Amino acid sequence: GGSEKLRRAASADDVRRLREKLQADLQQTALNDLRRSLKGDDMLLPLTLTSANALTEPLTPELGQPSDQLQMQMRAEYSVWTIGVTDLRAVAYAGLDVNLPDGYIPLSGTLVVNNHPDMVSINKGTAVEWQIIASQQLQAVWNQDQVISLVLGQTPLQAARNLQESLMLHGIPKISLSPSWWIRMPYLPFRITVVAQ
Repeated sequence: GGSEKLRRAASADDVRRLREKLQADLQQTALNDLRRSLKGDDMLLPLTLTSANALTEPLTPELGQPSDQLQMQMRAEYSVWTIGVTDLRAVAYAGLDVNLPDGYIPLSGTLVVNNHPDMVSINKGTAVEWQIIASQQLQAVWNQDQVISLVLGQTPLQAARNLQESLMLHGIPKISLSPSWWIRMPYLPFRITVVAQ
């Protein structure tokens, strides 16, 4: 007098897929929460995200029991490595200062750091490496006597060329003669005034 009914039940693959989906959701939530908790311009390195103390509560219903739904609860603690932008800029300055060519100084406020925190390599969980590209504008170090010696007795065109080549200027220097009808720079150094902009 019995009867048979076909009922759906979760398989081991269903449990695995549910666990992977839940872990991915938890990781994304943790990353978002950790990003919001950062101070100032600090940044986090997403690939260093690790979980600890992951706890999974028993499945409801248990594996093999008939059900149209499967419930799983999971808790985990996450940690991630962060870096302060001030520290990053300090490292960039140090690297650029070591390679500063003779006769040049960096212009303040021109440092640009391109950071790629998603391209990280982790060494045995104790060190993190990634690449940054830093650049800054440089200014040639010169003094007034040097500039004057380059232009003494020259035509304005020759003087401009001498200055541009010797000091590696990006633009053509402006030379003004007074009175304007003179065709050469003065031969006496005290008659020449140098203004840097």
